[in-house]
Amino acid sequence: MESQWTALGFLCDRQFYKALTLDEFCREVVDALEAQGAGGSGGLVFWRLLVRLNLGDAYARFNRHKEALAVMNQALELIERFSGMGVAANGIRSCGVAHSTTQSKDNPKTSFRSRERVLVGAIYYHLSRIHLEAGDKEEAFRLADSMVEVLERFIWDLGDSKEDREAEACVLATAYSHRGVCDVGRGKYETGLAWLQRAQECVEKNADLSGDSAPILASIQERIVQARRDSVAFR
Repeated sequence: MESQWTALGFLCDRQFYKALTLDEFCREVVDALEAQGAGGSGGLVFWRLLVRLNLGDAYARFNRHKEALAVMNQALELIERFSGMGVAANGIRSCGVAHSTTQSKDNPKTSFRSRERVLVGAIYYHLSRIHLEAGDKEEAFRLADSMVEVLERFIWDLGDSKEDREAEACVLATAYSHRGVCDVGRGKYETGLAWLQRAQECVEKNADLSGDSAPILASIQERIVQARRDSVAFR
């Protein structure tokens, strides 16, 4: 986990090469441990998902979108492989929504907790963002829809303290906001504004005195203003 925080620090400091190098090393280490049976059957899936999520984000910020898509689709394939839950790299289905009832001795079903499922939601977010930036609005929309479905179902399971609720609300609000941006990009201004307002309400309802959610709330409010301007201009 410390290495992932370090890689994230490099990424935030725009030291992309260092972030990529460390994230790629982390992927190799975790995959090697899994191959040696260190985590049991699928026991290291959380870490394998996390390193691929962060590596994919680093690739995307380094404008290596092809590699970003590939590594994040690998993460979705891991979920499909170990759980049989129907989360395919090329399919847009929510983790945990469609369950398979069959399993084999060579590919045993793994019981995933909400944290793995929330990571899948985060992967959907990054995939959607990449497609949106590439101009593929429909694919971005479908991925965003799956992201919201997964996060709405599992995000609140991660913790129940006031601080946890604020953090969880910020994650869900970010998902709602992105969903709204996807709709606005498709010219669906009324629907997009509804999602953005839902994001604002989510943050305001769960805000703590710490003020940690303030930047996210400000960003959402800016998007609401811009969406209204775009709506007026479109008319």
